[in-house]
Amino acid sequence: MRLLLIPITSERWKSPDMSLAVEQARDSARRIQKKVDIRRERTRFSIACEQIETIAMQQNRDTHFVIEGEQAYKVMRLFPTEGKVHLPFIGHSEVQKIKAELPPEVSARVSITGGLVAILIPFKNIYIPPKSSTSVQRTIKFGTQKPDYSHCDFNLSAKMENNILHQTHRQIRKAIETGKCLGWVRHEFFTKTIREYISLKERPTTTKTVKVKKNVPDVDAIAQREHKWWFRFLKAYLPIFLPKSIPMKSIMVDEERVVYLPIKPIYIRIAFRDGSEGAPFPLFCLPPIEKPKGLPVIQAALMSGRHFDLDSEVDICLLRNSELKGQEDVTIAKQEEIAYNKVTDFIYSCLEKMGGIELHIYHTGLEPAVIGTYRAIVEVLRLEKNREKFMVIPKFYRGNRFVDEKAWY
Repeated sequence: MRLLLIPITSERWKSPDMSLAVEQARDSARRIQKKVDIRRERTRFSIACEQIETIAMQQNRDTHFVIEGEQAYKVMRLFPTEGKVHLPFIGHSEVQKIKAELPPEVSARVSITGGLVAILIPFKNIYIPPKSSTSVQRTIKFGTQKPDYSHCDFNLSAKMENNILHQTHRQIRKAIETGKCLGWVRHEFFTKTIREYISLKERPTTTKTVKVKKNVPDVDAIAQREHKWWFRFLKAYLPIFLPKSIPMKSIMVDEERVVYLPIKPIYIRIAFRDGSEGAPFPLFCLPPIEKPKGLPVIQAALMSGRHFDLDSEVDICLLRNSELKGQEDVTIAKQEEIAYNKVTDFIYSCLEKMGGIELHIYHTGLEPAVIGTYRAIVEVLRLEKNREKFMVIPKFYRGNRFVDEKAWY
């Protein structure tokens, strides 16, 4: 565990925007503890903490410092809690109360602070998972395969209108090349960028020497035939009746052939803002095919209870909001796993009952739900038998309407 600690000056701590964000976070934490509209208050708490962290990051970077390991755990245990809700900040009066318990190097740097904010290093893509990683993650050697970006339908050197998209591409490539975790990415940017590293422009091939059967003239059989009396008679007196066929035989010869290589995905790790890590996400795994046509269409909202005006537009909601956010002890990685399992079951049910599906997904937010959903989509598409029977069209809200993004198939 690594923490970025940011001391906040007294003047900045008392500023209206910081004071309001701190009060909102504390108020939401108290309401969560009392089980008052937990889902709504979790959202308020998350927004307030993001605002506090944004303000903190604007502080003089010379005052920021990192602690890790046992010291990080010790400091986090000293931060205040509201029941099971751990606050990622601490005010001036509270700092003074715990100052004696802080490690000396930390205590010396917060002596004149008005407050202190702690941010988990996973936000910076260098999260190291605990030893209790899943067996699947232990069997994959992340960052060991050298990626060939020429297989991707994307040129990173090309100028991009959106700097966030460009930055997201660089984050993904860093996760691919180093094996470090991809940190928090907004769902619309994740969906638009990760697709470019899943679909291949062409199926990988190689040249291979193989043994093949080849028919060649049988020299021995021809010589034996020429010594037979009837062949000599025909050749001397009736050549017009000589057999025109030539005795042939099969032999094994070496031949150079172009063969398809098995597709071995390159996996990346994804860490969430609570420090949990989801299952590996496969990239470089879908060879090109013709775009499926004529599939039955299902209009689906990603999650229920988030945009009620979508109810009249969609046929179904893939996930229920309560399934992902209704339990206090569920990590974000667990939310991603729930989304993956639910969407996988839904897709296979549709394929079995309908024979094929063109799924239009209306995005309604919540990053772990998006990541779990698209991991399920990729895993379904990796099976060759599903390729021509399944297609997904992401739909994002732009202006006053939903617009289509590139299809996944």
